[in-house]
Amino acid sequence: MTVLLSENVFKMHIATERLYLLNPSEVTAEERLRYFQENFDYFKPFWPIRPPEMFTLPYIEQQLKQYWEDFQKDSKYRFFVAMKERPQHIIGSFEFSNIVLGPFRSCNVGYDLAPVAQGKGYMHEALLRALDFIFSEKKLHRVEASVMPRNEKSIHVLERLGFEKIGLAKSYLNIYGNWEDHIIFQKINTSLF
Repeated sequence: MTVLLSENVFKMHIATERLYLLNPSEVTAEERLRYFQENFDYFKPFWPIRPPEMFTLPYIEQQLKQYWEDFQKDSKYRFFVAMKERPQHIIGSFEFSNIVLGPFRSCNVGYDLAPVAQGKGYMHEALLRALDFIFSEKKLHRVEASVMPRNEKSIHVLERLGFEKIGLAKSYLNIYGNWEDHIIFQKINTSLF
């Protein structure tokens, strides 16, 4: 079993009532691989084409290392969602990426949740706490999310979190070999400055 990226890393998981939001140093490559293998068929229609090496431990170990470096540099925040009673078992993940500071102070968020964990409010709970982290602790002004119109569950999560629909981007992202339209949502930090 792979050990964490470093024995002396700074632990920065965030807790909610039912969940831990783990940083990349707190996740093993084996657990990340298990999550991919168990859920890939479900996620395939919502993800870009993934390279075959994505399903190898060396690739995932390097990916986790890069996620942790990005986290420490405040350039990207990847979290893994686990239930408190099974803290080593990933049920989902999310990432705040494309972080731009200065007068823009904005980022994007993307997320996934295992189908067996859906319909229980876990992603809402995780993102609600994570948005507090982004807005209160990291002082960002705006978070944007893009969702394919047919992804009704994801749209529901964003609407429940108070994201507002700001438009439709035609042929926005290449998802599994097809250019897909996406609805663009945003949430503004009204308490900043």
